[in-house]
Amino acid sequence: MLDDYKNINGDPDLLIRLLEKKVNDLIHENVLLRNENKNLKITLNSGKVFWWEYNLITGEVNINPNLIQNLGYTSDEINEFDDQLKFLVYPEDYSKLIKAIEKLIAGNDNYISIDYRIKDKNEKTVWISDTISVFERDDEGTPIKLLAISINNDEKKRFEIALHKMLNNSLFGFVIFKDEKIVFVNENASKLIGFSKEEILSFTKDDIARIIYPDDIELFIKQYREYETYNPSIHKFIFRIVNKSGKIIWLNANFSNLIFNGNETLQLTFIDITDLIRTEEEKLQISEDFIKTIQELNIHIFRFKKVNDEFINTFSAGKLASELDISKSSHSRDERNILTVFGKEHYEIFHENFEKAFDGNETVFSFSKNKKWYTVNLVPYQLDSKGNTIEILGKINDITSRYETEQKIRKTNERLEIAHSAGNIAWWELDYETQTVECDKNYATILGFDESEFPISFEERLKLIHPNHLPDVEEKVQEHIKRKTDFYEITYLAKTKAGNYKWVYDRGKIISRNEFDEPSKMIGVFMDVSQLKEAEAKYKLEAEKGNAILKAIPDSMFIFDKEYRYVDYYVKNPDLLFAPPEEFLGKRVDEVLPPINNENILDQHFQLVTEHPGKVNTFEYSVIKEKEPRYFESRVVFTGSFYLVMDREITNEKRHHLKVNEIAKRFRLATKTAQMGIWDWDISKDKLLWDSGMYKIYETEKHNSIINFDFWRVRIFPEDRILVEKAIEDALKFDKEFNPEYRIVTGSGKTKYIKAFGQVFKDSNNNPIRMIGLNMDITERKLMEIELEKAKEKAEQSDKLKSEFLAQMSHEIRTPVNSLLSFASLIREEMKEIITEDVEESFKVMSNAGRRIIRTIDLILNMSEVQTKSYEAVYEKIDLYEEIITEQNHEFKFIAREKGLNFSVNNNADNTIVIGDKYTVGQIFNNLIDNAIKYTREGFVNVNFYNKNKNLCVEIEDSGIGISEEYKKNIFIPFTQEDSGYTRKYEGNGLGLALIKEYCRINNAEITFSSEKGNGTTFTIIFKNYETNK
Repeated sequence: MLDDYKNINGDPDLLIRLLEKKVNDLIHENVLLRNENKNLKITLNSGKVFWWEYNLITGEVNINPNLIQNLGYTSDEINEFDDQLKFLVYPEDYSKLIKAIEKLIAGNDNYISIDYRIKDKNEKTVWISDTISVFERDDEGTPIKLLAISINNDEKKRFEIALHKMLNNSLFGFVIFKDEKIVFVNENASKLIGFSKEEILSFTKDDIARIIYPDDIELFIKQYREYETYNPSIHKFIFRIVNKSGKIIWLNANFSNLIFNGNETLQLTFIDITDLIRTEEEKLQISEDFIKTIQELNIHIFRFKKVNDEFINTFSAGKLASELDISKSSHSRDERNILTVFGKEHYEIFHENFEKAFDGNETVFSFSKNKKWYTVNLVPYQLDSKGNTIEILGKINDITSRYETEQKIRKTNERLEIAHSAGNIAWWELDYETQTVECDKNYATILGFDESEFPISFEERLKLIHPNHLPDVEEKVQEHIKRKTDFYEITYLAKTKAGNYKWVYDRGKIISRNEFDEPSKMIGVFMDVSQLKEAEAKYKLEAEKGNAILKAIPDSMFIFDKEYRYVDYYVKNPDLLFAPPEEFLGKRVDEVLPPINNENILDQHFQLVTEHPGKVNTFEYSVIKEKEPRYFESRVVFTGSFYLVMDREITNEKRHHLKVNEIAKRFRLATKTAQMGIWDWDISKDKLLWDSGMYKIYETEKHNSIINFDFWRVRIFPEDRILVEKAIEDALKFDKEFNPEYRIVTGSGKTKYIKAFGQVFKDSNNNPIRMIGLNMDITERKLMEIELEKAKEKAEQSDKLKSEFLAQMSHEIRTPVNSLLSFASLIREEMKEIITEDVEESFKVMSNAGRRIIRTIDLILNMSEVQTKSYEAVYEKIDLYEEIITEQNHEFKFIAREKGLNFSVNNNADNTIVIGDKYTVGQIFNNLIDNAIKYTREGFVNVNFYNKNKNLCVEIEDSGIGISEEYKKNIFIPFTQEDSGYTRKYEGNGLGLALIKEYCRINNAEITFSSEKGNGTTFTIIFKNYETNK
């Protein structure tokens, strides 16, 4: 069966076609044999193509190892997945692949072709083209096995990018001629000529002649006639036009034959090169006054006279003189001729053009010297009485940069001409009114059609676009139609006549619209980019090889002779050398490196590879550098004539290892007395180690086999898995601490609470390689916290109910008390003429007692509002001195006078306006001043205003009984008093200061106090928002 493949010569496309033919023949004959299957797989395993096999009975997929290796996987990694295709193929392409397979199984076709994307191990996208065949049928003809032949098509993408860049910068103009009339012109050509497209399309032959520079008309007609008579060669030529504004423009152009709208036409393609080619049309008038200026310019000016048929230099100036080795002093005036001035190598070209200049002609020519290019302009400068030229003027310019640019343009044009002539680029025109597509013969050739099969309809052209790419093409076209883009461009798979698909690049532009702004015509280019895709794949493969080689190079390499002496070395970084070269070059290994674990390096490592040339032996050693140990991994091999040693510094890994061991040692000590377990996770190998403490916490039997992360993961409470996985990801990627709390389900079905800690260790490239930590069983603590939280919630609920009850009861008490006081006052007024002094005193006692009850009720209600957070503050600007203290001053001054106290208010503040809630601010000072007077038997009560640290401070200072040290810590707690019980000396309920504290919080104020038992008390209210309001 393999005889047909002997002359394939590495052509994968030919191999695929032969394999498909052979497979289909064998299917029709129903004589496939198992040994033939084996040979076919051997051929496909050769690495030239890829394959995979699908058993429809068992559902097993057998993938060619070359394909697995090219994607960066190992066979073991792929075999872990039940549905290997589903793992490799992109989700949106997998369903398409399955549908294609189902269609193949259900239909009568023996094979199908399909393109889809797969992902390699680095999550990069790779395009695959498959031909899937029915490889084996049962006795009833039902397919039981499929075989897919795969080719990597990913390389085609790079060409698409390159082509986009090229065409995006296109500056070409197009003009199409039919019977010496212009039938089409693009926008770029219209801009260069300066006329509108409508004006150009109406040009006569005379109009065309008028825009061509007179001296170039003959050249233009000659080129036109050659192509009109179907001269097969492509003629590139340069000519000038005079645009509508009279500006002369240089064009680089060529004619080509073109089928346009079904007619044979001539296409003129050109590009503006005016900035690259400039002619010198001004005659230079030089005088001695300009010499100084000329010397500053990067040119050379000279004059020559003709004397007795000899050209003599009469003037020379300019910066280029030294560059051109033109010397004025080395020869006498009569000796400065062409030969002595410009040298022997340029004598002929200068002499020939001097003759033309003395005949009265302006001449321009070029020459090179010292790898640079110069242009020379010669003009008649002085004439005799008969009109004969007796002296000429010349100018030399350095045109090296321009010359190099022209060469690049020439090469670019040649490449475009070659690409077009080779059939890689085509031209097309879409007529929206007739819904037809005109194109040149290359369009048909690219897709494998005959030229006679074109033009085609618009619908037929859409059918040539791959179904998966058609929506993208239509979207790009609509964006251009709606003027969102300057042109339409896209790369897609186009269907050939043979039914295959190839990558093409398509770019177009609308050139005309109707009165409704709808497109009427669009033209564009069409390019086969398949070869560039293949080149991209080769380039990518070579780049990957180069990267692999670079990565394989170790930190350092050393070469030793047969006597084990250092003779040469290579290091990526000189800092990696364990000693200066002069300290080890020429010395033996055992003279430089210390013994390894009491083993001689020569005996244990070098002599071992000496006996087995080509065998690699690996060992580790350490050296002391700058008082710190540095560790190296060394690989030594004997070539037969010298020893090659490759070293890699592993200091960081070694230190990590030592640190890990130390941590593990401490963990083991800790876990002996605590409910803790230690775990060690090798990230790269997904290998997990548990100590006995972990198995005990998780209540599961110890595994002798290797366990992985999933062994741990499935035991985590389902609702907590995302939390733990996120904590691990943050630790690995962002170096965050790993200390989550989560629940587990033990082997006995119990739920436990776990507190985890972990440390990530990384290699020298900062990649995580290991994670070590511990688990703590915190179930008892967690359950206690839950019970405490429940108790807290219950207490808060109880406190809220108490406050609501007090508010309700206070309201119920206040209403009848107010009624009693009102009626007592009415009775007193009615009986004031007859009541005795004792009765009058009883009424006073009754009134004071009522007011005391009302005050207590008010305090209870206010405290209830604060605790239930039902009080709604109203913030406004308040003048503390005028609106609060001054209003309270009259009442408190009278009460203080009755007790014989001195009451005063002192305002030393710049401004007493604050933002606050007027009611609560008033209550703060009302209660504080009332307390000060109540607890002061003799002396004074002062209210002082002042500023401190840009805040407004108000002091209530008294000479009263003071506060003991023991009670100070309880002063703001509700319902507490220093003197309590029935024997207390002063009335009160212990709510005043507690409310003041809350009211200060509501007004963004701070309350402080200082006091000494028996020596008075000072309360200070600090309003922090004072500066803002100033």
